[in-house]
Amino acid sequence: MYEVGAGGPHVRVVRHSRIRNIVRRGHELAFTFEPDPKHAFLDRSAVLRIADRLGIQQFE
Repeated sequence: MYEVGAGGPHVRVVRHSRIRNIVRRGHELAFTFEPDPKHAFLDRSAVLRIADRLGIQQFE
């Protein structure tokens, strides 16, 4: 999720998905980003309203 105060064309959108097939390659991680077909995009303001219930801290 973009940090509050960030700029760009998608700052108000949160992508909701699953991370699959995580593989460590030396000091890097590779993974597959699989969007949720029903809820792939969420409005950032909706996520921020329930951030405490999700355990999301500022700038996470």
